Amino acid sequence: MSVLELEAIHAAYGETPVLEGLSLTVEPGMVLAILGRNGMGKTTTVRAIAGLLPVRRGVVRLHGRDVTGHSPQRRARAGIGLVPETRQVFPSCTVREHLTMAARRGSDGAWTLERLYDSFPVLRTRARAHGGELSGGEQQMLAIARALSTNPDLLLLDEPTEGLAPAIVDDIIGMVHRLKSESGNAMIVVEQNLRLALSIADRVVVMSKGRIVFEGTVAQFDAEPEIRRRHIGVG
Repeated sequence: MSVLELEAIHAAYGETPVLEGLSLTVEPGMVLAILGRNGMGKTTTVRAIAGLLPVRRGVVRLHGRDVTGHSPQRRARAGIGLVPETRQVFPSCTVREHLTMAARRGSDGAWTLERLYDSFPVLRTRARAHGGELSGGEQQMLAIARALSTNPDLLLLDEPTEGLAPAIVDDIIGMVHRLKSESGNAMIVVEQNLRLALSIADRVVVMSKGRIVFEGTVAQFDAEPEIRRRHIGVG
């Protein structure tokens, strides 16, 4: 059974339509990269999946269950973990509080607090630091660890390397690769960094004006230079 199915999704901000009939499927263990220029609907897709933006038409299914009308909290409890583009770290909460406030018990091999600290050693050393005291890279690691603390079946990563120094970007890329090899989670990655997106993805979706203009494997994407040029801006 698929982890996620979007069926003919329509969504808008006010009267401005953004997603127009979007359909896609994510299978267990799959990493799907969503690519495209800014303003083409990538983050809106993530928000619609997480329940942060109401769907006007269409159906969102998680493990075959219709969750279209469910709140973000219900979707999180059902297995969706979100790493938002803006990180949304709480300035007055400690690192440890971030990792325990939304924690959800998992099965064997679950993301316990100790496992999170082992995977993100900097968070162990900064456990008593408040969110507002962390660097941008530390905040991003905390946002990813916080999402993992819910033991999700589907992890949504929205621009995980945006605004980070090159050395920190390399750390995030290495960490996402470890997540793929160690966690077995299905993931959707929205990312401008093609090196990260294509190195981690099993399948690629390219969006333009709220619609999918390409869907296929990384090899198929590499064989479409016109798609890359027109919709991403690279040759």
